[in-house]
Amino acid sequence: MLNKRQAILLIFLCSLSTKLNRLPNIVCVMAGQDGWLILLLLGIMDCLMLLLALWFFVGHNTKNEGTFIMVKNTAGNFFARFLYFLLAVYFMVKLVLPFESIRQLFSSVLFDKVNYVYFGLLFLLVTVFVVNRGLRTIGREAEIYMPLVSIGVIGIVFLGITSANFNRLLPLFTTKVNVIISEVLKCAPWFGDYIILFVISGLVDTKKGDKIGIGMFFAYFCAVVLIAPLACAIYYSLYGVGVGYQTNAISSITQFSLLEFDIGRLDYFMILFEQISTIISASAYLYFSAFCFCQCFNIKKIVWVALVVGAINYLLDIFVFRNTSSSAVSFRVYTYIFMLIINFGVPFILTILSFISRHKKKAKYV
Repeated sequence: MLNKRQAILLIFLCSLSTKLNRLPNIVCVMAGQDGWLILLLLGIMDCLMLLLALWFFVGHNTKNEGTFIMVKNTAGNFFARFLYFLLAVYFMVKLVLPFESIRQLFSSVLFDKVNYVYFGLLFLLVTVFVVNRGLRTIGREAEIYMPLVSIGVIGIVFLGITSANFNRLLPLFTTKVNVIISEVLKCAPWFGDYIILFVISGLVDTKKGDKIGIGMFFAYFCAVVLIAPLACAIYYSLYGVGVGYQTNAISSITQFSLLEFDIGRLDYFMILFEQISTIISASAYLYFSAFCFCQCFNIKKIVWVALVVGAINYLLDIFVFRNTSSSAVSFRVYTYIFMLIINFGVPFILTILSFISRHKKKAKYV
């Protein structure tokens, strides 16, 4: 089980990790200088949904219940298994994002001479090993590496601001409404990490009097409302209409800050520190996908399920998403509708079931 701090940090890292790589480029190419406003709008929507997830979590985070048992007792065993099957596929789709981000950064930017087929296989084995160690290990990783990730994110933003020309963001609101709506919908795969709260309900060891809501909301707000839109704004302010020639935002933001010491370029260290969050989020998504499959099919050994899910993702990354400049765009076209359904449909369904469950409990003790 996770403790309160681990749960907060894990969801923070997942909500932050994949939003600083390919996403800013996509929205800026489509929406120009208003791309950061699209991320801001999506971040606000995510925070509102997080409030709903927190309400659900507080009501069902008990060792004897959890989400699966609550759904099973309220809507039946078949519906609970079907719901968890959808969630398993959902996290399997989410898993593509950190894999694709790592591939693009390492094979196209940092280590362009390294054969990613072998590096990707190593990355797969590392994530499966972490999953086999359990959810608490992933939570501990979030605690241990959070200072390095924070240094990386703060350093990247600071180095970007020193070179940014924010006049390129003006005038505001020049993008057509239909383009904004389209981008908000199609960016669904990168958002919705509040869904994790529904899955870990019952898996977080909260002591009496612990209040997870304020800390969770603050961390999530910083990731999706402050950091992600700001990074996107910096990215466009550096390149303007030339953003189409820069596919990876996180490396593009810092490349004008050529601070170099005897150990090498400082910005590369900042990027590597931030990318730790991508590795942790990949392990988390793989764990949640395997966990939901295990709940759905009553499988005891999560490591074998994780190995199969990870292998499928690895093969997709090698053979389907080989073109790092277009794969993310194609990926969202084919997945955003499903991700929207889960992002908004699952919280709605679980909220209704939660009301029914709580009503039954009150009636039982009356």
